[in-house]
Amino acid sequence: MADNYLIVWVDYAQEQYLSFDQEVAARLLERLSALAADPEHSARYDASTDRWSAEFDSGAGLIVYVLSDTHRRIVILRVLHLS
Repeated sequence: MADNYLIVWVDYAQEQYLSFDQEVAARLLERLSALAADPEHSARYDASTDRWSAEFDSGAGLIVYVLSDTHRRIVILRVLHLS
């Protein structure tokens, strides 16, 4: 079994994450853990931007990221939540 992908944050996305309350942040981290194991599962790819997106917290949140299979990295570009 291959190692999980490394999660890397751009500054803006990290600031968004840090603004979430603890419950939302915990649900985001759960989803990121699943993405680290399989970054394409239950995610959508937009070829026009070369970006992926995945929902969390029953659709109330969205993660936008780029994926590097070569370096086994997920770069989190933005996280949004409707709270």
